Amino acid sequence: MGYKTKNPINENGRRKHKHHQHLNENIGISHLERHLTKLITVMQLSDSLMISRKTSKELLRRQINSS
Repeated sequence: MGYKTKNPINENGRRKHKHHQHLNENIGISHLERHLTKLITVMQLSDSLMISRKTSKELLRRQINSS
């Protein structure tokens, strides 16, 4: 049974419940955990990349100024 039958759209075009309210150990929880792990990893990599870019720019600036 999918979300369309468990949580149909009402006459206002909205759903009565949010989809996450239908998650349980058998349906969705493991997928949600994997998805959140991926998002956190991407966020951590993005932070590392931004720090790396700032460091590279600073090193380049120092190199140019010392020449």
